[in-house]
Amino acid sequence: MKKKLVCLGLALILGAALTACGKTDDASMDGKEALDAVKSLQENLRTISSAQIHAKIESTMKSGDASKTTTAKTEVKAELAANQNKGTDMKISQKETIDGVERQSTIYIKGKQAYLDTGTEKIRAAADQIPVTAAALGQYLLDGINEETLKNLDKKEEKDGYVYQLTVDDGQFMEYLGKIAVPSGAAASDTAADIEKLELRITADQGNIPKTVQMDCVYSMDPDSKGEKPLRESYQAQIEYRSINSGLTIDFPDFSRYKAINTEK
Repeated sequence: MKKKLVCLGLALILGAALTACGKTDDASMDGKEALDAVKSLQENLRTISSAQIHAKIESTMKSGDASKTTTAKTEVKAELAANQNKGTDMKISQKETIDGVERQSTIYIKGKQAYLDTGTEKIRAAADQIPVTAAALGQYLLDGINEETLKNLDKKEEKDGYVYQLTVDDGQFMEYLGKIAVPSGAAASDTAADIEKLELRITADQGNIPKTVQMDCVYSMDPDSKGEKPLRESYQAQIEYRSINSGLTIDFPDFSRYKAINTEK
């Protein structure tokens, strides 16, 4: 059951920025200057106390001989509000489609308690058993960009904010993602992934608060370590923040029928 809860939450964790247009002054930074810019984005993301979050994730995985292709799409709409006790309140509505089979679920987080409605069952557990918090929405990715993983940062200024394009160490960054959540769990295995494409970009408003966190990745790997017929997956994810710090509140349902579970089993 813990795995079920975690999987439902992971869709919101992954991301890093993919597209944004702008043709004004460009600035290429590396070293301390680039790291300071990333730290500013990390700190500003933590200042978001309320927002509407829209996330889209798409992936296509093909076997080495192309005999099987698995497609997955996940759409997430979430509401984030600050709890009076300095905790986090959230409502997360998720629709997942894998090879044409659709599943929908809703997760509520109220203070230290989480509630999951799968449509067929209603359960509750401690909120810390689900990796979805104010920090987790994009923060996990940004926390993975540090002195070891960051190689270069390009910054473009636009009339309504900024666009950041990051160059990272592919191996170390994917290793970091493997510790929290990755497409199909590939990077979490002992088999190294061959990264064909990894684009990371972030857009921010004029106050330098992140508006989108996106990722575009293509990789292949040999899950059996036999050097033949590797799996190949393309993966795109985008998290968009709307109505940032607008004082959003959440209308919770009656949780009296949600059954308690032991997530450690």
